[in-house]
Amino acid sequence: MHIFILGHANESDGRLSAASESRISLAVSILEDQKPVDQATYLVATGGFGDGFNTSQTPHHVWVEAELKKRGLSSNLRSGETLQSAHTVEDAILIKNYCTVHDVQSFLVVTNEFHLARTKLVFEAIFNPLSVDVLAAENPTEIGDRDFAHEKDAIERLEAQGGVFWRGQLYPLISKTG
Repeated sequence: MHIFILGHANESDGRLSAASESRISLAVSILEDQKPVDQATYLVATGGFGDGFNTSQTPHHVWVEAELKKRGLSSNLRSGETLQSAHTVEDAILIKNYCTVHDVQSFLVVTNEFHLARTKLVFEAIFNPLSVDVLAAENPTEIGDRDFAHEKDAIERLEAQGGVFWRGQLYPLISKTG
């Protein structure tokens, strides 16, 4: 099984946001709950660069991978090099490509509560008809009204356009929020 940890923000020196840290903690707890199992469980981080979340010279996934290594999880780590996304839709598209290349049939996506509804809409649309499990870590106190407003606006945009657009292709929404 693969557990994909969606990117959030980091400082220019690589310090991860509280939201990133909470996503990592949830993914690690899921991994620990899976042991022992008959199949290997891998942690894979997403995230590249973006004005709103990573202006460092290092892709976000590298900072997350460094944190996972510090926690002694090198053997469960898979590089997110091909998952250098800048937003949630790109996360889903790149994860879909990763799953195809690596023949991944079972996976989880980890985000935070404030981002859960949009993440579910996007992943259900991109992975139709497959079922995708999206789990949410608690929102850290740094998550505020601006974050909730951004999510609300993004969901309204997805619903108004009837789905997710990627490179001229529409992936229709499977479900609606609200």
